[in-house]
Amino acid sequence: MNANWNTIANAITAIHEKRANTLSYEEVYRCGYNMVVHKQGSRLYSNVRDFISEQLESDAEKNIVPVLSLVDTSPSEGAQVLKAIQKMWQHHTTCMLMISTILVHMDRNYVQQIIGLPVTFDLGLDLFRDTVIRSPKYPIQAHLQMVLLNQITMERKGDVIDRSAVKSCTEMLLEIRDMERKEPIYVADFEELFLETSREFYRVESEDLVRKFDPPEYMQKVENRLEEEQLRCSYYLSERTEPKIRSIVELEMIARHLRTIVEMENWGLKQLLVNDRVKDLDRMYRLFCRVPDGPNELKTGVSVYIRECGKSINDNVKAAATDSTDKGASPSLALALRWVQEVLDLKDKFDVILVVAFAKDKSFDTAINSAFESFINLNPKAPEFMSLFVDNKLKKDFKGKSDDEVDTILNKTTTLFRFLSEKDVFERYYKQHLSNRLLLGKSQSDEAERGMISKLKIECGYQFTSKLEGMFTDMRLAQDTMGSFREFLDVAVEGNVDLRASFNAKKHDLNVSTMAAVVLLLFNDLSDDEPLSYPTIEEETGLPAENLKRTLQSLACGKYKILVKEPRSRDVEDTDSFRFNASFTEKLSRIKIQTIASKVETATELKETQEKVDDARKHMAEAAIVRVMKNRKSLDHNNLVAEVITQLQGRFNPPPSMIKKRIEALIDREYLERAPGDRTVYNYLA
Repeated sequence: MNANWNTIANAITAIHEKRANTLSYEEVYRCGYNMVVHKQGSRLYSNVRDFISEQLESDAEKNIVPVLSLVDTSPSEGAQVLKAIQKMWQHHTTCMLMISTILVHMDRNYVQQIIGLPVTFDLGLDLFRDTVIRSPKYPIQAHLQMVLLNQITMERKGDVIDRSAVKSCTEMLLEIRDMERKEPIYVADFEELFLETSREFYRVESEDLVRKFDPPEYMQKVENRLEEEQLRCSYYLSERTEPKIRSIVELEMIARHLRTIVEMENWGLKQLLVNDRVKDLDRMYRLFCRVPDGPNELKTGVSVYIRECGKSINDNVKAAATDSTDKGASPSLALALRWVQEVLDLKDKFDVILVVAFAKDKSFDTAINSAFESFINLNPKAPEFMSLFVDNKLKKDFKGKSDDEVDTILNKTTTLFRFLSEKDVFERYYKQHLSNRLLLGKSQSDEAERGMISKLKIECGYQFTSKLEGMFTDMRLAQDTMGSFREFLDVAVEGNVDLRASFNAKKHDLNVSTMAAVVLLLFNDLSDDEPLSYPTIEEETGLPAENLKRTLQSLACGKYKILVKEPRSRDVEDTDSFRFNASFTEKLSRIKIQTIASKVETATELKETQEKVDDARKHMAEAAIVRVMKNRKSLDHNNLVAEVITQLQGRFNPPPSMIKKRIEALIDREYLERAPGDRTVYNYLA
């Protein structure tokens, strides 16, 4: 048997010395076969293991140990260590493939019979691990780790390294397995240390960069680092390392500096939003979404900015309104239009940001809408302003616009309407403005009017718009009636009235509204200097106060002053008086007197409107209570209040105290009763 082993040992030496071409593989194979057949498999396996181990130790001492000192003197020379290990590894694996071929009988008939014993090739890998990489005699492992980490650090700092040498060594570490951990020694011998040092590298770098650069530049560098690490893992590390190193970069460079990036004065989130830097916002969104708290931090910052902008819009309008009130004038229509337009402009801005920078993220859409809803409802005049805005568009601004342009504007306005919590207040103003447009023939497009009502119906349901649609039915019936009347008289009757008025200078034909004609006819039987007080005119004409005041403004405060108002001021008050202006002069013989446009309500008018709204809300609340109780028959107080709020919140947000009062009123009117023995439970009375 000694002769057989000597032949095998000589063959291994020849293979190691690259003299394999001198061997007789059949002879060597036969020697291995004989030893296994004669129960010498254990001896053969042990001898092969020891012989290869001695060769590896000798080679390491001769080829690797001498270059280890280079690392201590110059880190840049570390590639020499990698190349030495790479060369020895490649030679060793080539030799083990040949040795496995001549010992194939041992692997099949001895090794495989013993559980846990590696075949010849795997034995060679294990020996390389224990004798070279983890050598107990030489510090090869420590130097290999140091060199690999130094090479990566050098590359991160911009130096050019021998990537192929690094790749060859990491592939070696991936191929050799740790028997206890059942995974490549790449994980235990390198990856854990790589991740630990990378964490420290990016912690230090991020703190340095965040001090030196503005957020856009900093985020660009973070994005570059993430891309570099991804490429590094795909080229010469391991794909399994990529999510781990990515997580470290995200934590150290993004998560730890979220608040700093958002709140930085120079080009922080606020400045990016102010200047519409959508590309930088897009990068911020993509980076922030990589870490757990990132999206919430970004959403909070965006929400705060929108609320600040909204507060500024509200404060500016409030200041302008206060200024005009101090000067004796009511808030102007222009003020209402300005408020709505500024809100729409802000919404347009964030619609673009949502699509381009925030990838239409539903959670960001919700946060943006919530912020708009918050500041819009802080303006108590928001429902009136929105109705005036629509009124102005439908009377003037839609002239000459295409259907698509009209639809776009109506859609934007409907979006703002969606944010209102007091939709019933908007409904009251809208009905009032719509009726004026229809009665005075001011609407530019019947189709646009119906389009707006359709959008409101989609938002709030049929009940919300039924009265509005009824106005169109009334107008159609009126037009039919007027058509029949024209046919009967066989004359053309105008929606306005022509009057001939005699002044001191000459006579003029006045084209006025029907309401203005009614007012002017009151002065027929009076002398020129005889005044009529506002209460007298109101009583004689029977016109609603709002319409009457606008009509008197048109006649006394407009371009053509047919009436003289005392005292002279822009607004009409209940204490004013009016007389015919006999001294009126004008070159034109025919004069058309326009009705003053709708304006923002005065404090008195606002109070009257609010009283009407409150009264309507009482009826709606009681109707909701009855509907719930009719269905439930018996219900406790808290659940009744909750169900009523759910039913009414599409129109307005009723406070629980208001619902409680309506419940008491229904009990007094015997629609409900308190349950015997439990005053918190109500019963429905049929």
